[in-house]
Amino acid sequence: MNYVYFDGSSGLSGDMILGALLDLGFDAALFKEKMAGLRLPVQIAVRRVRRGGFGAVKVDVRVKGHEHIERTFADVERVIRRSRFSPSVKDGAIAIFERLFEAEAKVHGRRFKEAHLHEAGADDALVDVVGAAFLLDELGIGEVYCSPLNVGSGWVKTSHGVLSVPPPAVAELLKNVPVYSAWVESELVTPTGAAIISTLAKRFTKLPELVYERIGCGAGTKEFPEIPNVLRAFCGEARSFDEARHVYIIEATMDDASPQLLAHFLERAFEEGAMDATL
Repeated sequence: MNYVYFDGSSGLSGDMILGALLDLGFDAALFKEKMAGLRLPVQIAVRRVRRGGFGAVKVDVRVKGHEHIERTFADVERVIRRSRFSPSVKDGAIAIFERLFEAEAKVHGRRFKEAHLHEAGADDALVDVVGAAFLLDELGIGEVYCSPLNVGSGWVKTSHGVLSVPPPAVAELLKNVPVYSAWVESELVTPTGAAIISTLAKRFTKLPELVYERIGCGAGTKEFPEIPNVLRAFCGEARSFDEARHVYIIEATMDDASPQLLAHFLERAFEEGAMDATL
């Protein structure tokens, strides 16, 4: 089983995730052929581009007809369930969309089944989400990790007007995720990208000591003079990621404590991830 570590210092989006995963070594023609299994009126283009002087893979999804389609969760689930992907890919994609719809429902004060998506609900988002779940499965990636996310700054135009960065849905999706704003006055994390990474990432951490064999680069749409608009994906065997983690030992002397309190402490220590605890 492999892991992938995403470097989100330039933010991330659904198409950047697809580009980075494809650049790890998956055939673009085969990807487009498999994505036809969604039976959507879209045209997918995969090409190599340069961002800030660095090569990366750019994935463009052109929706035939109208660009923005409002869909409910039931609509999205129906499209995914009737597609030709494996059950695990379908379940993974539906979990991502479920999280996205929950965030949209909360920020707009609606019930879950009444929520609908605008920008994130278009057919290109279905390609991004299902495509990410499919590529992770095909590449044998069982664990996803990510750096703290650079969300950008400034303002973004949406169907709900001009909103500050990060917009409400993105902010909701990134609760409990380490984020920051640096270098660029633009939206760097999209709702689709936030939904994918917040659903799939096992842990958000700065680049640890690890062993990786491959690097993929996915390109964003915009060019920034300050930073290359790319998402890097480091891929290696999952055991090398876990083996590289540091282990910390904490010792303390307790003069007076009841046995009941100490027993509760041991239980909580293991719940919080302690590898071992003794008294």
